[in-house]
Amino acid sequence: MSQLPNIPIRREPLAEQVFGLLRQAIIDKDLEPGTAVSETALARWLHVSKTPMREALLKLRQLELIQGEGRDLHVVAPSVEMIMNSYELRLALESQTARLAANRATPADCDRLMQLAEQALTSCQNDDHAGFRTQDTNFHSELADYSYNPLLGTQARNVIILTDVLRRRDVPMTSVSLRCAHDHVALVEAISKRDEDAARQIIEEHIDVVKARILSDYTESSRTGGVTSKATVRG
Repeated sequence: MSQLPNIPIRREPLAEQVFGLLRQAIIDKDLEPGTAVSETALARWLHVSKTPMREALLKLRQLELIQGEGRDLHVVAPSVEMIMNSYELRLALESQTARLAANRATPADCDRLMQLAEQALTSCQNDDHAGFRTQDTNFHSELADYSYNPLLGTQARNVIILTDVLRRRDVPMTSVSLRCAHDHVALVEAISKRDEDAARQIIEEHIDVVKARILSDYTESSRTGGVTSKATVRG
């Protein structure tokens, strides 16, 4: 592991800062897939006490980004099964968050979702791969909040984080799809119309398409030893 700088002072809890740094380290492969990790070593690496590190590791384990028990902990390894399982769970949770949002989201919520959807569409049209990824994650996370079911929303946000990390680490060059960006807009329109069935159908088809593309690109990347081409927009 390369040495990271001391954590800057921020308003968010230290455990959240540590979690964010470890999550990014997994994406960047500073913590390589399958690497054994320990609370003590990681705390020393980030120059923090064991308490915030323990909390951060607990969250990473809940997300399945760190796996194992006791002292036998390791970074999750890439696999078809992990990608498939995480997207299947995401589909189950987000189909419900979309249905509930269609029933419970306020006009202000819908305006916010449409703003995020349009920002993602603009990034996609400009072939801004990184920008689209960030806006896509923000869109789905806020959609989870607008279910107004805190338990469901938390679980949905967790699996969104999980799929985001796996996608950015294991299939980093998967192309940005215009269809995905247009799906966001269509979903907000369905939610604004209180059309629960349409909202559920759009999100389910959306996640199924993404899952299929991620699995295809992961399989191809594994076969060829890694994707190296520049990300492009798919229509």
